[in-house]
Amino acid sequence: MEIIVLGLMQNPAHAREVANALAGAGFEREDIAGDDGFIAGLCNSGVPRHEAHAYAEAVRRGGAVVAVLVGDDVAANQAAVVMSRHGALDIDKCAAGWKRQGWSGRFNAEPAIEAETYALVFGEYPAGTGRTYRNRRLTRRAA
Repeated sequence: MEIIVLGLMQNPAHAREVANALAGAGFEREDIAGDDGFIAGLCNSGVPRHEAHAYAEAVRRGGAVVAVLVGDDVAANQAAVVMSRHGALDIDKCAAGWKRQGWSGRFNAEPAIEAETYALVFGEYPAGTGRTYRNRRLTRRAA
């Protein structure tokens, strides 16, 4: 079984710190990625389309996404905890704030509020945890 754990971080430097923390917690470096939020790739890994759009929007606004592939629920929970301890953001709360400011819920290329100004517009960054998603295609194949 393949599970992807995603964490939204404030910026690419923060994402690198979290990737190092995951490696320090015993996750293999080749299973850890920081990405610019390509929607199709996230969806192919089991992330629902509406959440993939939210992650893409976060990256467009200057945030960063850290992903780690794991093989079981125990490792997925451990990765989520590491991300939480290192400042992962709540993607749902971020997306809700963007929607209040007029974001349609779909990725677009219009100018946005940058991550650095998020706290000025919405208040403090909302703390969150890593999220786990099962790759449905791999799960079906294994069954």
